[in-house]
Amino acid sequence: MAWGGDRPYRELRLDAGGLVHTVTLDGPGADLAAARRILSLLRPATDAELAGLTELPMRR
Repeated sequence: MAWGGDRPYRELRLDAGGLVHTVTLDGPGADLAAARRILSLLRPATDAELAGLTELPMRR
C-alpha cells in the first residue's frame, strides 16, 4: 500500500522478458484478483496484430 497525494493505492508488477508491466489499484478495496488476471493474460503481440499499426498516419 502506498500513498499518491491523499489517496492510497496498490501496485502489482510483473517483470517479464525485460519489460515491467504495472497494474495500479485505486484504494484498499480494489479488486486484487482482477489485477492478477490482467497480468496473467499479457503476451507479446503477434505480427498480424501489429500489422495494422504500420498503416496509421505518423505525426511529423
